[in-house]
This record gives sequence, structure tokens and C-alpha cells, in this order.
Amino acid sequence: MSGNKKDLFPFCNNCPVGKKCCTGDEQQFWPYLLESDIERICRITGLTKNDFVGEEKHPSMGHTVFCLRREPNKTCLFFDCQKGECKIEPDKPIDCRLFLLDIRKKGREYHWIIYTLCQPNKEQIRRLIEYAQKELLPFLMPEIESYATFPERDVPPGFVYIQEILTK
Repeated sequence: MSGNKKDLFPFCNNCPVGKKCCTGDEQQFWPYLLESDIERICRITGLTKNDFVGEEKHPSMGHTVFCLRREPNKTCLFFDCQKGECKIEPDKPIDCRLFLLDIRKKGREYHWIIYTLCQPNKEQIRRLIEYAQKELLPFLMPEIESYATFPERDVPPGFVYIQEILTK
């Protein structure tokens, strides 16, 4: 499966929660940024890393984690409120492209979790996992331990466990 997630999964087009993941309090934490996300966003926007990257210390691993900064009103820097869409689609961060899914570590295993407020059906979930496993997981694998444990908590509100991730 290839193609743009926006075309395959039009959840955001008919968002039942008003795109709060990009614009407000629903977003519990800033999107995690990989180095490749930062390089790509700098290249396509002409911005410097300091223009859009926040830094936090990973609580248990101790290293610096890069996150997408938000406006003071908690809106994503790259969300166009008038158009209701991402200004850097399809080059947005892997974490944003992964959404409705996320990854959490449970015991020694990594698991897909899904944001249920967007009300995906079973077929959409199956297709979304297939897309994420093939198109996005390879980029996350080098940092999966950090990604799946940051921020350090169990499952965020509104998410539920779906299935274990096949990492081999």
C-alpha cells in the first residue's frame, strides 16, 4: 500500500472532535520529532530548527527529545486554522502522519494504540495499521524505545490498545 494517508484515511476531513489534535487542549503533548522530520521541515519551509523545535528531557532515558513547538494558544505552528489543514502536508512529522495510531511499550513489547474519538471502523483500523507498519514504522524503528515511552505514562486519554507491533 502506498500513497498519502490523507487520501487513504479521510478522518480529518470529517473530524468529529473539531481537529483538536492540532488546535487545542486535546493534544496532551507535542508531537515527537525525528531528526529526519526536522531536516525535512527545515528544507521545505526554509525555517531553522530553533523556529519550530522544542526540547524536553526523556524522564527515564535521560536524553533530549525533540518535539514540535506550538503557538501560545496550543495550536500547531503548521496548522492553518482558516483552511482547517496542515500547511506542510504531506511532509508533516512521522508522529502526525501516524495519528490516529500511536505506539506504547507494555512490558517488553510494543503495541499499536488508537485514538477512539475519531470513531474508525474495524476495516479502517486494519488499513491504518497496514499503512503504518509498512510506510512509517521503518522510520521509527531506530528510536522506537524512546518514542514508545515518551511522555512517560501508560495509555493517553482517548486511546486504547489494539495489538502488538511486529518489529522483526
